[in-house]
Amino acid sequence: MRKFLISLIIGVIILSILFFNINLVDLSQRIATASPSFVLMSFMFILFFTTLKAVRWRMLVGKGRLINFFSIVQIGSLLTNILPAQLQEPIRAVLLKEKEKIEIGHGLSSIFVERLMDIIGLLVIGIIASILFPTTDAVQSWIFVIIRNIIIFTSILTGFFIILVLKPTLFSRIFHPFKKNQRLAKLYDKFEFLLLDLSKGVKKISKKPTNLIGSFLLTIFMWMINFLAVYLLFISVNFQIDPILILFGFVGTALGMSLPQSPGYVGTFEAIWLGAFSTLGYEKNDEILAVGILYHLLVIIHNFVLGIIGMFILKLSIKELFNFKKKS
Repeated sequence: MRKFLISLIIGVIILSILFFNINLVDLSQRIATASPSFVLMSFMFILFFTTLKAVRWRMLVGKGRLINFFSIVQIGSLLTNILPAQLQEPIRAVLLKEKEKIEIGHGLSSIFVERLMDIIGLLVIGIIASILFPTTDAVQSWIFVIIRNIIIFTSILTGFFIILVLKPTLFSRIFHPFKKNQRLAKLYDKFEFLLLDLSKGVKKISKKPTNLIGSFLLTIFMWMINFLAVYLLFISVNFQIDPILILFGFVGTALGMSLPQSPGYVGTFEAIWLGAFSTLGYEKNDEILAVGILYHLLVIIHNFVLGIIGMFILKLSIKELFNFKKKS
């Protein structure tokens, strides 16, 4: 509860700072006058996106009923509105074990591979968008430098973690001195246990390379579906902006959102959204923020509605759901 309140307060403070130099009347009018038909279509694309996430997760795990994967994905989305950071992911793995009898390590490793695919897929889309980006060569080369640095940093970080997952004994050799510290010993034990579980799960997933390839292609497709949801919102408020620029801003936002966030991404989403578009040289913050808030509202509504439907399908109560949180 304490972590929730602290992260939520930080998010609200960030949101308040963003609103300080924004004309709130114009902002609310833009949101209120959005075309309902385009907003509804955008919502349907968001739903399609999360459905594809369930299909991809089922492909990676390799067994189980799709309806359960769909329900757990939606419940995970619901929990992003309540929990800080990415704490819903272990709960997804626990739910998968309860409903499909799949080991927690296998579930966690499949979620880890999901995250990795998301980052790589978004970087691929971003590189393609940068090639098509409608601006000067100087700006393009600057964007390529950013992308290159992101790729290098992400590759080093994920590569190191993958090595630890594939060779968990290496973790013991490198970090064993931390076990001598009483404060760090428990953290060491938990992380070592997690690595061993992930190692078993990743080995199972890697035995089906066709599933991995299919999942990655599906990752590219589903993120483009999510982009279309955003593009429709720009159309809904009659905001004329180059689709490639929207794609690039969307990719930047999605990559930023992969980091730990406040509950419901309050404040942090809007800050990353504005930052992504302003980095590209777009300065109409009122219009950009209006679309960002509209998209954020749709995502929050989607998460609550579909999350509750997921709980109904799995016959889970709020109390039971938070008991799963304790188990994770």
